[in-house]
Amino acid sequence: MVIFFVACREATPPKQPTLTSGQEGKGGRVYGGTLQLSEVQFPQTLFPAAITDVGSSHLANQVYEGLVRLDPVTLNIRPGVAKSWEIDSSGTVYTFRLKPNVYFHDDSCFPKGKGRKLVAEDVAYSIQLLCTPQPQNLLFNSTVKEHLVGATDYHDSFPANEDTEAPKVALSGVEVLNDSTLQLRLKQPYFSFIYTLAHTPLAIIPREAVKAYGTDTYIGTGPFMLGSIPDFSGNRLVLHRNTNYHGRDTLGNQLPFLDSIVIHLTDTRNSTLSEIVESNYHIINQLPSESVTRLVEEELQSFQSGKPKFIVSREPEMGTHYYQFNLTSETLKNPKVRMALNYAVNRVRLINDILKGDAKGPGHYGITPPIYPDYETIHLFGYQHDPEKARQLLTEAGYPNGEGFPILELKINDNGYKNTNVAIEIQNQLRDVLGIHIDIEVIPFEQKLSDMRLARGDIFRTTWLADYPSPESFLSLFYGKHVPASTEEPSFPNSTRYVNAEFDALFEKAMRAQTRSESLGYLMQAEQILIDDAPVLVLWYKENYKLIHADVRNFFTNALDVRDYSEVYFRSVRKIERKG
Repeated sequence: MVIFFVACREATPPKQPTLTSGQEGKGGRVYGGTLQLSEVQFPQTLFPAAITDVGSSHLANQVYEGLVRLDPVTLNIRPGVAKSWEIDSSGTVYTFRLKPNVYFHDDSCFPKGKGRKLVAEDVAYSIQLLCTPQPQNLLFNSTVKEHLVGATDYHDSFPANEDTEAPKVALSGVEVLNDSTLQLRLKQPYFSFIYTLAHTPLAIIPREAVKAYGTDTYIGTGPFMLGSIPDFSGNRLVLHRNTNYHGRDTLGNQLPFLDSIVIHLTDTRNSTLSEIVESNYHIINQLPSESVTRLVEEELQSFQSGKPKFIVSREPEMGTHYYQFNLTSETLKNPKVRMALNYAVNRVRLINDILKGDAKGPGHYGITPPIYPDYETIHLFGYQHDPEKARQLLTEAGYPNGEGFPILELKINDNGYKNTNVAIEIQNQLRDVLGIHIDIEVIPFEQKLSDMRLARGDIFRTTWLADYPSPESFLSLFYGKHVPASTEEPSFPNSTRYVNAEFDALFEKAMRAQTRSESLGYLMQAEQILIDDAPVLVLWYKENYKLIHADVRNFFTNALDVRDYSEVYFRSVRKIERKG
C-alpha cells in the first residue's frame, strides 16, 4: 500500500557507451546522481556463504549476482547471470546457459586489475565453496545439502584439520558442460529449488578474490562495486557504478543509472521528525509509524497542492518477530513451561502501547506471517492471552506461582529503544502473570547471533525475513536434521535446536511435493505441530514504513524487502545534486 503526499579467457569486457551525469536514456530515464540511503542495521559480512542477516544481504545483492534473482515487483524468478534454463521431465536436472557478456568487477586480484569474464566454472566453484566444511558456511544445510546430488558426500569428504582445498570426492551434482553451460542435478524434484538459487549464499564469486581476500572478499558481477575493502565499523558505506555491467532495462538502456549509492547507518527511531525530513536522504528505511502520522499532518498543505516531496510506503512483509527458546536449557526443555510463557504475554497491549501500532498483530501466533493468500493461517490454533491457563501450565510444570522457577536470561541486540522497551514490557508481564523473573542482556547484533547458534543463553530476540515467497522458508528454521549432536557446534538455521520426528517427516513431504498446493498442505500440518510444541514465542509480524523522495524513480517495495537499485534513477539529477 503506497500513500502519496508532499514532503585467461577473454579479459576485457566489450566497451560500454560513455554515460555522463544528466544524460537522458530511452524513456526519459536520467543517468547520474548519488542515492543517499538510511539504514538501521549495517552489514556483518560480504562473504556470500556466511550471510544470514538482512543488512548484509541488501548490500551483497547490489555487488553480487546468482544464476537467477527475484523480481522486486512480482517476486517471480528472473535471469541473473543465466540467460535461460531448462528443467528436464524428471524435474531433477537443471541446465543453465550463461549470458555471454558478464564480467567480474575490476580489481587487483586479476591480471592488470581488469575483471575477467564469468564462466560456468565460476558458478561451480561458488557452489563448491558453499559446500566446504568451514565455520562461516552456515547456510549449507538450508540451501543445497538436502537437494543437490553429492553435496553431503562432498562436504563430508574433506579431511579433518587438513587442506580444505582437497576434498576426496567431486561434487557430482554440478557439471560444467562448457564455458557457458552448467548442469545441476537434484536427488529428487523440488519445485522451490529455483528460488533457492536466488538466495544470497549462492551468489557467484571468483576464485581469485577468495584467494586474495578470503572471507573479506567483495568482488562480484553486480551493478555496483565497492572501491576498497569495506569497513563495517563506521556509519557510512559507498557503492560505485559498475561501468562494465551487463544489464539493460526493458527499453534497452545500459544499467545502472546511478553514479553511486551512499548507505548511512542512522537510528531514525530516535531521530526527530525534522531531522528525518531535513536529512537529505532519498530513501529512509524503518520509519516509525508515529513519524509517518506527524509527517502527513504537517505536510497536508503541500499534499493538496499536488507537488509531492515524499512518498511513504507501508509494506506488510514476509517477516516475523519472535523470542526463541534454547531447548537445551533444562528449564525450557519442558513444553509446559514454553506454553505458559506463550499464554502469559499480552501481544495486543505490546503492539498498541509499546509499538504504537508499528507492527501487524498475529491472529494465529504461528511462525508464518498471514501474508500468503494460498496458505490459510486462520486454520492454525495458537496462543491467545490467557493468564489463568498460563498459571495452570506453570503449576503443572512444577512451579506453582513461580516458586522455584530459575531466573532466565533474555538476550537482545542493541537496535535503538524498540528491542529494549519490548523486552521490559514482557519482563513485567511475566512477573505480573507468572511471578517469574527474566534478566535482560543487551549485546551487539553479531554477538547475539553467535550466542544464539551456540546455545549460550535461554531466550533470544529474533526476526526472520523469508528468503523466498513460501511458508517453507519459515518452517525450515525448525528442521531437526540440521541440528548438530553437540552444543559445541553452531546450529543454524535451527538455532532453537528443536527436534520432532513428526514435524520433520511432514516437512520432508512438503519438499518432495509435486505441486505448491500439496506442499502447503504438509507445511500447514507441520506448523500446527510446531505451535503445539512452542519452541518460540511469536510477538508480531513485520511491517515496514519507508520514506522515499518523490524524485526517486523505479524503486519498488515488496513483501520480501528485495532491493534492486540497478534501475533506480532520479527525475532530475541537477535538482538532486543541488540538494546535496
